[in-house]
Formats: sequence, C-alpha cells, structure tokens
Amino acid sequence: MYKVLVVDDEKIGRDGISFLLKQSSYDFDITEAQNGKVALQYIKNNDVDLLFTDIKMPFIDGIELIEIVAKMKPQMKIIILSGYSDFEYAKKAMKMGVSEYLLKPIDPNEFNSSLEKMVNQLESSKKEQLKMKRQNVLLKEHILFSLVNGNSIDHIEKQLDGLSVRDFIGHYFRIMLIEFNRNFYGEVFDFVDQLRNNISIDFDYINLNLEQSLLFFKEDNEDKLKAVAYQIIRLV
Repeated sequence: MYKVLVVDDEKIGRDGISFLLKQSSYDFDITEAQNGKVALQYIKNNDVDLLFTDIKMPFIDGIELIEIVAKMKPQMKIIILSGYSDFEYAKKAMKMGVSEYLLKPIDPNEFNSSLEKMVNQLESSKKEQLKMKRQNVLLKEHILFSLVNGNSIDHIEKQLDGLSVRDFIGHYFRIMLIEFNRNFYGEVFDFVDQLRNNISIDFDYINLNLEQSLLFFKEDNEDKLKAVAYQIIRLV
C-alpha cells in the first residue's frame, strides 16, 4: 500500500483526484489537505509516497510546498496539478524535482498513465532499498564475524576497500552467547525473528556455528539485559 497526499484548496479538485485514485487498480492510503500549510505539517509527521498538489493555494502555494518537501523527503514522488495559465509555474516545479504534471481539467487516461509511471518508480525504488538493506545486513554480519575471529578493524576495512566499519556497527556494551544442545541451523532465521518480536532491546546477531549464536547489545543497563536473558531462556 502506498500513502498518497492530495493537496488542493478546492474540495472538488481533491475529490476528483481521490476518486480517480480509488478507481485505479492500486492500493492507496489517501489523505487530503486543503492548502500547502496543512500539507507541510502532515508531511513533517507522516510518511508520504506520492504527492498530488495544486499550484495556486493560500498560505503556502504548490511551488513553495514542493521546494520545501523535495529537500525534506527526496524519495517522495510529486505530481503537480496546473491550469493552462499556470504553465510557467509548472515548468519551474519540474526543475525542482517534480516527477509529472497534469493539466486541469484532468484527463483520466493521462492521469492513469502518470500514475502507472509513478507506481513503477516507487516499486523499483522499494526493491532497490530492500536489496541495499539485505546487503548491509550481510555486510554487518561479515564484519562482526571477522571481529569475533580476531581480525583488526584496519584489516577488515582494507578487505572492504576502505569502507568504514563504524558505518555498519555500533558501540556495543554487552555480548550474549546462546548455545543450543541441538543443531538449529535450519531454524536460525525463524529463531532470529522470534527474538526480534519478543525481546525488548535492539540487538545485532551472528551465527557462529551449528549450535551457537552471539547477540550484540548497545544497552548497558544490567537489569534490562537480565530481563532479556530470561526472555531468551523462555523462548529456547
């Protein structure tokens, strides 16, 4: 589901865009704002994937809004809504990172074409972010495993072509060893998910071998760590 914000000072304009969005084949969570000031406050406090905004509005117009939020949330896709007399404004908006602009009155076919383009870009960006996240998780595990096995930070950074180890791992206060009396290798991912869902402190994790794992904690509170240890015992 993608979160969409529709900004227009005319209710009929907001209703029209919301109607077209609901008629599409995509799953959207739609919010409306009656001007740029309300929209900016909403964007500051909420995630927005796709922004539809009119140009001429009171308080903060569409150009001002785009200029602010394009820097605040550069990953957000923006479609500007403009009348024929607003074309010069629309060209200015395009230079600020607007993905598309639609002329009023909105043509449903043009709307659907622009919408499909934006959703494809969002999907591509989402996949790329997921790929990078997985790569970073694997890289973090590699770094932790190397450190545990006695490699120096300088040696690891040389292996990583100069990437900073500290960009991937934090400053840990405690390490906890978990040892099983059976081979749990095939269940390791389920086990990690159970830990993340059940213990109250963030941690990093590596699997040492078929029967042992290490948890790395940035928390230094003894009572909290003892509580986590009891939670883990109950899980295993």
